[in-house]
Amino acid sequence: TGVIVKFTTDDPDMTHGLRHTSSTDTLTGTNFKWGYYCTQVAGVNASKQVQIYMSENVLDAHAFVLGYFMSPVTFETNAIAKAATVADSYETKTYSEAPSDADGVMMVVKNTDTATSLGYGQRKLGSTEDPYAGVYNGDVVSAFTGMDSSQQFQVKVSNVAVDHNVIGYAKPPELGAFCQRLSPLGLNAYGARLVRAG
Repeated sequence: TGVIVKFTTDDPDMTHGLRHTSSTDTLTGTNFKWGYYCTQVAGVNASKQVQIYMSENVLDAHAFVLGYFMSPVTFETNAIAKAATVADSYETKTYSEAPSDADGVMMVVKNTDTATSLGYGQRKLGSTEDPYAGVYNGDVVSAFTGMDSSQQFQVKVSNVAVDHNVIGYAKPPELGAFCQRLSPLGLNAYGARLVRAG
């Protein structure tokens, strides 16, 4: 039903985007840094096709398929805006377009401010975690979180120039309906950590 794509570039300031073939979305990132990578997700059509956008030629920019989603993960053709209306506070949003048994939500987060990097976060309604991160000026990132039984979740931004756009949902157990913090066992080394499931 969907695909995971990693974008990389050898040139600074590449514009990049990923969307369903029937989508009219223009959620592109416009400040892609040299040596930086970005992973995005989007739905595919019946022929398993997706549209990519890159402002640089294939010698300087690259898009790699990392994996795919299967049913019951479902993608919207066009993103549904669930933007925060206040800054620096978690705000509850309802994904009313999702079915009652959906417990995970997928989003594209877009920083519409082309001059300033800004903060964003999202969490399941009822969570006390604060999974806050940053998005470069003008850029986009993919984001995922759980929803409660009423298909509600929360978003937070440092400035309302950051928009959360819902692109799909998951039903159990394909996307976990919780937020869990994982800490490394040590620096500069891989270590196994237990991930809660179910």
